[in-house]
Amino acid sequence: NNFHKQLLERISAVPGVKNATIAYDHPLASNWLDSFQIEGRVVPAESRSQSANFIPVGPDYFDTVGVGLAAGRKFTPQDDADHPGVALVNESFVKHYFANENALGQRIRPGPPGRIWDNQKLTSFEIVGIVRDVKLAGLDAPSEPAYYLPASQAPLDDMTILVRTTTEPLAIVGAVRQAVWSIDPNQPISNVSTLEKVVDDSIAQRRLNMLLMGLFGGLAMLL
Repeated sequence: NNFHKQLLERISAVPGVKNATIAYDHPLASNWLDSFQIEGRVVPAESRSQSANFIPVGPDYFDTVGVGLAAGRKFTPQDDADHPGVALVNESFVKHYFANENALGQRIRPGPPGRIWDNQKLTSFEIVGIVRDVKLAGLDAPSEPAYYLPASQAPLDDMTILVRTTTEPLAIVGAVRQAVWSIDPNQPISNVSTLEKVVDDSIAQRRLNMLLMGLFGGLAMLL
């Protein structure tokens, strides 16, 4: 929407910002699993419903978080509510749902449009690109199927701002806050963090387990 467009323009102008985008989740915390249909494909009634991680993102998402393109194209600013619906899928999605055919050019109908976002014009999305897998549910979890839609075609109220910087990330937090509040002084901002800390937190339990294993092993040797 217009708010997000203005916001990204202002954040991108902040000194030290290389890329800025929005997304429903950051790359290690995708937790929205939703159903979809593949147009032209009949799914037997007894089969399990088709589902994958559903991730609305801004046009610079993949450059900002460093997700590589395997085939096709990425989103552009022209992929908005006034243009045909488009989608990107990850490699796990292709392996799971298009193992023996080309995913590019196929069309999917996500479950959310009719009940989540107010955009009844777009209910069908053409797969225009395939991106590399990322660890959507944490570093220890296997890669999972995911499909990405442009945030402007799948508008949501709650979004995450993602910024890639050329300087110390936390040094620009104040400027990012001011960019938000310069548009809407009442807009809440929460859970500010660096991706480095997110990664550290995601492996904290594993580190603790390894420490305890080492400690108990040392005790066993002493005993």
